Amino acid sequence: MIIFDVNEHIKIKPFNPDRLRREMLNPAKNPGAGQAVPLAGFIFKSPRNHRSPDTYFYLQELYQTTYIFRKFGWLLPVMVMKKNITCSLLGMIMMCMLRAQDNSRTDIENISTPYIYFNEVSASGQNYLFDKEWVKAKLLAANNSIVSNDSFLFNFDKIDQRLLVTTDFKKVYQIDWREFKAILFYWHDTAYVFKHIYFVSNKDLFQVLINGKSKYSLYKTVHTKVVKGSYGATSFGRSSDKYLDVPEYCILFPDREYRMVHFLKRSAIERIFKLNPDSEIVDDYLNMTGKKELYNENDLMQLIVYLNKSSL
Repeated sequence: MIIFDVNEHIKIKPFNPDRLRREMLNPAKNPGAGQAVPLAGFIFKSPRNHRSPDTYFYLQELYQTTYIFRKFGWLLPVMVMKKNITCSLLGMIMMCMLRAQDNSRTDIENISTPYIYFNEVSASGQNYLFDKEWVKAKLLAANNSIVSNDSFLFNFDKIDQRLLVTTDFKKVYQIDWREFKAILFYWHDTAYVFKHIYFVSNKDLFQVLINGKSKYSLYKTVHTKVVKGSYGATSFGRSSDKYLDVPEYCILFPDREYRMVHFLKRSAIERIFKLNPDSEIVDDYLNMTGKKELYNENDLMQLIVYLNKSSL
């Protein structure tokens, strides 16, 4: 057996394991420097700035590890092969993702046109669906292909009913309503689905509130109007312009007919379902809510859910 000196990296002398162990465990004979310990058929001389017993036990653990590699060394080529295959697969996946991103960029460029009325000052505001920041989205194109690219940011102008997209806010593009069927907006941890309902309106984009499939469905569209400020309204002269959101709700019936709801009044809801076979169910729900004359969006959603459950 050969001894290697860690400090000098040269051959030193033959090794007697039993004598070394006795000297290592004998404090009187062990000055704490230059002692040797066995390791996997070789003996390494411990560094002079370490205590020999500590180094001995450390190298004993290393010896056991080396024993495992000697016993299961045949696994090493297999592990290396698996590592190479994994790296290759990851590389192929990344290439496919990058190619998909490039294809999505091309798809968006093909269905969009420059929006010349945009400037950096108007990048945010109450006229946008997301007034604080632009968001990522997935687009269902007119040819039923999914267009998705994380480098694009989307927003929707509620005044002009325009879907806008950009990458750097230096150039903004608008996507024609005929070029897409639906869009999924991602805002923080919430997703919002908007779609076109062409037999209701060609241009309006409707938010899906309840998708009943073969039952009742509820959609919402918002038109924003600019209310001009007036002089004398404040002590500083003319008041600032305000944006007024005017929501409209579309109730889609199981027979594919639909009704538009502009005002969430009890009388308006009763009138919509007056000739409907489920009019009694609607009356039951309205009576359960008490003697209310005005309802909000959540009340209307609960009505549609109640109708779908009761018409099983």
